[in-house]
Amino acid sequence: MENLRVIRAPVAGLKTCSYVELPAQLTLPSFLVPCSLYLPPRPLHPRGVPRIVLDFDPEQPDAPAFQTETSELVFFLSWAFSQRYGANHEMSQAAMILKGEYKVDLVPLLTFADRDVEDPSDEDVLERSWQDAAPLAECCQQITGALRGDDRRLNDLTEEYPNLAGNVEELGRIAAWTAERGARIRITYELEGD
Repeated sequence: MENLRVIRAPVAGLKTCSYVELPAQLTLPSFLVPCSLYLPPRPLHPRGVPRIVLDFDPEQPDAPAFQTETSELVFFLSWAFSQRYGANHEMSQAAMILKGEYKVDLVPLLTFADRDVEDPSDEDVLERSWQDAAPLAECCQQITGALRGDDRRLNDLTEEYPNLAGNVEELGRIAAWTAERGARIRITYELEGD
């Protein structure tokens, strides 16, 4: 069995699964296939895992940075944005509750862009993603309060994303810091190591 190779890959949103690549001559009984095991990522932002990157205008060399891994926030932004197109993921449902029942204006949080510019339209989206920081700070504060509250539906929908409330709270603190300095902020994401 020394020829086995373990492959780690992000699967179905946030879970990082390990798969054992078997030699061609070895087969497993059908009840063992597929076989996966949840293993939390070790580094702050493992290679190939999406992360949030913030930009400031004007530049803020002393700006605070995220102290936690932010892939859960990237997934929330993506699924919350997709909710308007009929996405039914638990993150989309959580966004719908936040917007509909908690009356949170999600627009500041959903104003984000991919850092990987491949064509002029990507550049345009990236440029249009600049925003005033104060509304983003307020939005994050409202979301954090709701996610940390006792709404069982939100708790159930986000239970597999234990860092989400902390990520949103941290973004809110950074946005408030930015607003105090009269700067604008831009939320972007990228795959770490790309």
